[in-house]
Amino acid sequence: MDDEKYFLLQDKSGPTNRGLYTSDKRTTPSQIKFKRAQKFEPKILVWIAISENGISKSFVFAKQKQAVNPITYLDNYIVARLMPFITSHQKKENVLFWPDLASSHYGHNVVQYLDEYICSFI
Repeated sequence: MDDEKYFLLQDKSGPTNRGLYTSDKRTTPSQIKFKRAQKFEPKILVWIAISENGISKSFVFAKQKQAVNPITYLDNYIVARLMPFITSHQKKENVLFWPDLASSHYGHNVVQYLDEYICSFI
């Protein structure tokens, strides 16, 4: 199993918990009603692969300004970490690579690499 997870660098929870409830919005102070929110909050991305035979080297992507693109995904996740992990902890013929629907997982170079180096790819 491999997966990535974003972690916000602030102590806020998700956007659904940022609402303000009041019985009379006319009496709510303007610094509360009109508080600016950052569209894309600072965050880090952490990736790791785990199997019954071990844990891969983790990858922490700290300067996250946009979504991971296919080149970053292939170079930093698949080639640099996942393949060495599979080679040292698994038999390639026992591996089923089943990425989620992130567009970076299906870039042309990614699919071509997986077809060549990983036996079973969905």
